[in-house]
Amino acid sequence: TQNEPTRALHQLPSPSPLLVFSGLQAQTREELSQREGSNLSVLCPYTAEHEYRERKSWCRWIDQQCQLQVAIIGTSTYAHTERANQGYITIQGDPTHRNFSITMTDLQVEDSGIYYCAYSQINVPLKWISLNVFKGEYLFPTQTPVLSGDFSLASPYPRSIRPSHSYLKCL
Repeated sequence: TQNEPTRALHQLPSPSPLLVFSGLQAQTREELSQREGSNLSVLCPYTAEHEYRERKSWCRWIDQQCQLQVAIIGTSTYAHTERANQGYITIQGDPTHRNFSITMTDLQVEDSGIYYCAYSQINVPLKWISLNVFKGEYLFPTQTPVLSGDFSLASPYPRSIRPSHSYLKCL
């Protein structure tokens, strides 16, 4: 019958409230991994309809809501967390190019989490970031570790049964 498509539409699951913002398409999260102590810069574009005088912000997604980190309204910036107050999280607007940028410096493992660029007082998401901050060095697949300097290796085998060839086992 003519009502079948309508009935079928009503049986679909409700979309996430995060995806129901007029004029916005559903966005996927960008996955980023950064070494502890490094810096992160995120460029957040917005359309002409999102006036530069509207609040633009950087939110951390905690307990299903925005924990405001920094914000900018026009040319005035506002810090909302201790790290932002200390200058580790900053925001800069560029109304000419219709974007704003977020910089997080000296990243710590505790900074790992889900963040998003937002506009307006109700923090409508523009861009999602899933940030993983890890300790230590990261070795790219194209890099080769190099040992240099003086070092010695002790064999676990008695001299009488040691293999005739030498090799280095890295764990």
